[in-house]
Amino acid sequence: WNETNSPLRRTVTQAEVGKSALYLLSDLGSGVTGEILHVDAGYHVIGMKGLDLPE
Repeated sequence: WNETNSPLRRTVTQAEVGKSALYLLSDLGSGVTGEILHVDAGYHVIGMKGLDLPE
């Protein structure tokens, strides 16, 4: 999958994943418990598109 198939029309960077982890470890994330933080360019919201395979 690439930015063409992504709901946000881009891929997620390693820096974005790292920043999400830092948020959870920081004081800003101190009240977050038992949650799943999706860092996936929106795939979890609309699902992944099916493959366009030739017939």
